[in-house]
Formats: sequence, structure tokens, C-alpha cells
Amino acid sequence: MDNNRMKERLALAGKRAVFEALKSKKDIEEVFFLLGRKREFSELLELARQNEIKTSEVDARKLDSLYCGVHQGVVAITNDFEYSSLDDILKKAEKALGKRLFLMILDHLTDPHNLGALIRTAAVFGVDAVIIPKDRSVRVTSTVLKIAAGGCEYVPIVMVRNIAETVEKLKAAGIWVYATGVEGEDLFETSFASDVAIVVGSEDKGVSRLVKERSSSLLTIPMPGESLSLNVSVAAGIIMAEIAKQKMAKKGKGCPIL
Repeated sequence: MDNNRMKERLALAGKRAVFEALKSKKDIEEVFFLLGRKREFSELLELARQNEIKTSEVDARKLDSLYCGVHQGVVAITNDFEYSSLDDILKKAEKALGKRLFLMILDHLTDPHNLGALIRTAAVFGVDAVIIPKDRSVRVTSTVLKIAAGGCEYVPIVMVRNIAETVEKLKAAGIWVYATGVEGEDLFETSFASDVAIVVGSEDKGVSRLVKERSSSLLTIPMPGESLSLNVSVAAGIIMAEIAKQKMAKKGKGCPIL
């Protein structure tokens, strides 16, 4: 799976998601927008015109038929969603001298809102790719694209056959793989000085036993409060922020939101 690109046709909804897709020149078939809202979407429609993409002014019923959810008055039909190749990501990293590779691996997440939120955060903190499994996992859907709010245009999404085998492959490539767990290294006392991949687990079971066993080590977010657990996208966001902070500190820069 990681050696071949897979394509799926999807609906993109929401002003931010559609605008970012147009800005990145994503392959879009047509943009539908709500009747009487031409002025509100003027910038978006101008981008569509520049890219020679057809636009159609339609009523709410038509938009509702294209996207089941909150669409904010605009829906774009994409010709495909293209998953990236892990081999391509690794080859690109080899050529980028001095740049530390940063990957997020999702061990069978099932909630599209969690996936979308995680991708959006990954785009903010400079993650090089998000890796998901082919089976028993949420894929990139229209809901994911909307929640990601354009993040999928900036972070490659890689689909692989098997997470445990992918962990072994990354380790063989010299990448240190951390699986999140309750008895691992303290996130805030860990130095992320090399290429790194972080595995976060499913909403109900966490990271699988086999993936933990094959990972280089475990990583824990210390929780001095009374809550027993964190939402997976929130936990992943905390980890991504800490790694981004360390990377920016090494370059002599501050992380503006931390």
C-alpha cells in the first residue's frame, strides 16, 4: 500500500477547506455555492476562476445533497483524494540535509473528527506526514477534510497495510519510534534530537500491544490533574507542540503559541 498511490473522489465543504484546496491548486471538478452569497465568497470564486474551475450558484437543498453536515454555504467536488507513499516521504527526507523528520502514526483511529483535528494540528506544527492503516481505521472522508480545514493540503497522508510492519520499516531507516502509553518516558523530559515518529492509539484501546513491543520506546504525557485520560487528538496535539517547541528552540526561535 505504501508503494502505490490510492485515489478517492470526495466532497470538500466549508470556506477554509475549499479555499485552501483552491490555493494549493488541488484537482477540483466544480465548486457549488449558496444562492445569493456571491459577495461573501468573492475571493474563493476568483481563485476558482483563475484555476479555470466551474462554479455553480445553487440552493441549500442542492448543497445538502452534496454534503451531509455543516457546509457553510460552499461545497467543492474533488476528482480524487491522493494518499502519499511512505517511500516518497523517506526519500524526500534523505535529500533534506539537516532537517529532522517528524511523523505521526495513528494506530486504528475510528472517529473522523479526531483524524481531521489531528491533521489540522499536524499542519500547524510542521509534521512531515500522518500515517494511517488501510483496515479497521477511518480514512480521509469529506468530514475529515472539513475538520482538517485545509490541513490535508499541507500534510501528506500515507496509508499502509500494517502499522507494526511500518514501525519496523521506520526503525530500519534510522527513525526513533515512540508509542504512547501510561508507563513511558516523560514527554517534557525527553529530548527529540533525531528523526522521530509518534504512535497514538485508537480511541478505545490505545496503541496495540504488538506496536508497543516493536516501537523503540514508550512516551507518556504526565497528567497531574484528576482526569483519567485525554482525547486522542488533544493528546497528539500536546505531543506535536512539545516536539515543535524543541525544534524551534534549536533554531533559536520561539514557538509563538506556547
